[in-house]
Amino acid sequence: MAYLKMALAALKRSKLANLLTVLQLAAALLVTAVMVSAVCLRFRKYTPFADYFNGEGFLMNAGVLAEFGERITGSTNEVFGSNEQFSAYFSAPVEVMCPRVVGFWADVPAKNDPQANPQLMAYTDDFLARWTPKLRTGHWLTGDSGGNVIEAVVTCNDSEWQVGDTGELNWYEVNAEGSVEQVGTSPLKIVGMLEDGEAVAGRSALNTQDFRLFWMPFSQDREGNAVYLLLSESQLARLAKTDKFDPLFGYCMLIRYTEPVTEEQIETDYKMLARQGNPLNLMKMTEVRENSKAYLYTEVYKLLPVVIMLTLLVAVSSISATAISTRKRLHDYAVFSLSGLPWGRCIIINLLQSLLTAILAGILAAAGAIILQYTPLKETFYVTVGIWQILCCGALILVYLLISLLMPKIMLTRNSVREILKTK
Repeated sequence: MAYLKMALAALKRSKLANLLTVLQLAAALLVTAVMVSAVCLRFRKYTPFADYFNGEGFLMNAGVLAEFGERITGSTNEVFGSNEQFSAYFSAPVEVMCPRVVGFWADVPAKNDPQANPQLMAYTDDFLARWTPKLRTGHWLTGDSGGNVIEAVVTCNDSEWQVGDTGELNWYEVNAEGSVEQVGTSPLKIVGMLEDGEAVAGRSALNTQDFRLFWMPFSQDREGNAVYLLLSESQLARLAKTDKFDPLFGYCMLIRYTEPVTEEQIETDYKMLARQGNPLNLMKMTEVRENSKAYLYTEVYKLLPVVIMLTLLVAVSSISATAISTRKRLHDYAVFSLSGLPWGRCIIINLLQSLLTAILAGILAAAGAIILQYTPLKETFYVTVGIWQILCCGALILVYLLISLLMPKIMLTRNSVREILKTK
């Protein structure tokens, strides 16, 4: 505690120099966080489904699979809602990751906009656990939350859907005569709203040949009054008012083999899938993986020189600032030494001063990152909190502390107390 008091006293005696050091280190930490966040942002949509992208299989934008099933079976319109059904047409078992299409079995009228046509997309619990989108307000779905109210997350929209709004989900089924009739309703509540521009998983709108094909950026200005309601498949299944409710595979799908396969099997299944739809919307996962890594690492390489230069700048500036600061503190350390304090303890005091400086810089950098998110600069300087951001900023602070430890040790061991007091 005594050493800490000495360190605080020393900081107060050189307020201006220490303030400049704090600002310099805070700026370096903030820029580091921005750079690392930019890299992580590019991996954000790849990492949750990396086991699919890194395995053998296919990425297929098929739309609803009713037509797909009809082409395979020739005359029977078979719909696919399970991995077992889908696997029957492959040379080896597969599993599919995609949104579930609710189809016409449910209908949600727009709350305040008769022109809006909400589209329902249901996700399995596994899907929801992997993907957490950026939300403007509210919270994300976690699966079946229990209760009798269906929870939904809405895309950013002009149709006045807001978090907290309630409505009804109407259930329909086809009767024996072939006509559609309503069979029940369920209360529905909006619990979250996606940030404007956030992507909807499992929809495809980008003309790419990599993992981005699995995502559709949803912009309020571009989509107009279109609205997506994102739901939990497990909650819908439990609360369904019809025993004919069967969510289907649809839209953009990640297809993964669950056991080892040969190149011949992959090629055979690829040709089978290509016959069912537009081959331009079908890619082998090896191709997706290669294109994805090319995109991801190209962006990383663009940022790498900036990160290296930033690290060197911090190292050089830290050496200079620490050398100047230590030189100013040498007189204090000489006095401490005459009072019976060993040089080694003086180095500890210096390290505590640097640690306090780093803590203040970290707080200032965190405050700057928070403020950025409430300014127009947030689109350019986007900062997220994650393990890589913490590790890189921690490494930067560690470099600063290491230099702060070594520099005083070198300077103090090369000067006697008499020489230091004479130069004051």
